[in-house]
Amino acid sequence: MARPTGIAGLLALCTAGFAEAQAVRVPQGTVLELMVLNEVSTRNAVAGTPVVLRLNQPLVVEGRVLLAVGAKALGEVTEAKGSEAGGGRGKMTARLTYLEANGRQLPITGDLSEVGTGGKSDDALRWVLAPFYAPFAPGNNAKLKAGQIVNGVLTTDYDVTFDADGKAQFAPAAAPAPTGPVS
Repeated sequence: MARPTGIAGLLALCTAGFAEAQAVRVPQGTVLELMVLNEVSTRNAVAGTPVVLRLNQPLVVEGRVLLAVGAKALGEVTEAKGSEAGGGRGKMTARLTYLEANGRQLPITGDLSEVGTGGKSDDALRWVLAPFYAPFAPGNNAKLKAGQIVNGVLTTDYDVTFDADGKAQFAPAAAPAPTGPVS
């Protein structure tokens, strides 16, 4: 194999070495702190309703900021049951789906579950006033509130390199080389 020569060859070798030195690995299982951007309520949510979030803490690996605060993440409601007359509380579950990273969707996982609010004092009052109150009193809807903090987890290892502008470029990590004898 011919070796590169001249200034262009030297530059190519230096650039390749620099790029390799700058690569970092983001491991599967990395926890991401996310913030819900818009309230989602069982008042109007159904299965499939999007849940829009943002990265609330930067993704930092080996001292390098790979993703800044504000990177978009998305989830979706998987089940929504609104409140009912007689004090039935709303219930909602949602799952996280991906984090956007410089034009790429990185799969993430995380389950969210909310139940409408109400305490024992509410329940006691309902029992006392049940003959008059219960048939008409609605329960509270379940809500994912704007500003609520949730955790997501990366589902895959990523090798990250940096382009000429310093932006992190994510690629699924190559499988590690076999450590045992190969037949």
